[in-house]
Amino acid sequence: MALGYFVGAVLWASERFPRAAWTRWLNIGVLVALTGGILLTLNYDWMAGAVFPWVNPTDPFDERLSLDSVLTGIGVSLFLLHLLTWWRAHRS
Repeated sequence: MALGYFVGAVLWASERFPRAAWTRWLNIGVLVALTGGILLTLNYDWMAGAVFPWVNPTDPFDERLSLDSVLTGIGVSLFLLHLLTWWRAHRS
């Protein structure tokens, strides 16, 4: 999955994305890697006992910010960004 994240960053840094056809196919691989990352961080968060991100009902005075919750949010936003870009390129 880290390779998928790295490829996604390289795609955004290149000037060919999303105009070249091969970058659109590579973007699908990035979307798959992002989906796997989101599912993994959600699983780690739920295994730690957090049913809802940033809410710990067993310890109400704990002001913790779970790294898994943050990474899930980042992964979802990157997934939506790549999906929107792929959709726009596929439409035109």
